[in-house]
Amino acid sequence: RDSLDLGLSKMKDKDRELKDQYHKEELHIDNQITQLKDQLILMSTQNQKAVETLEREIEEMQAEYESRQRFNKSRKGQIDVTLEKMITKLKQIINEVLKIRDDTQKAVDLKNEEYLRMREKVLLDLEKIEEEINKT
Repeated sequence: RDSLDLGLSKMKDKDRELKDQYHKEELHIDNQITQLKDQLILMSTQNQKAVETLEREIEEMQAEYESRQRFNKSRKGQIDVTLEKMITKLKQIINEVLKIRDDTQKAVDLKNEEYLRMREKVLLDLEKIEEEINKT
């Protein structure tokens, strides 16, 4: 009888321990998800600010080009050189925006993959824990 009570007591202790471990892992995952969301929101905000800045720069460049074109009609060669510089700069800006977008997407994809791997591991661990509990 005492042996049976001792065994039941150990099983209850083990059950409490596993539940505590599960709860801690769940809190840890929730915390990581929150951190990932915050990082994604920050990256999205930064990307949006970059796009807005670049749009303003593009508008400013366009306005500058139009003004020079009207003012410098007699200097076609000089305008062509300026236009080429502006196009090159615009291409650089577009490439930078695309790189920021691609880098952001890669970071999001990596974080999503990391989360999915972590989630899968936790689910496997939980299945193992559940199997251990069911065995006892």
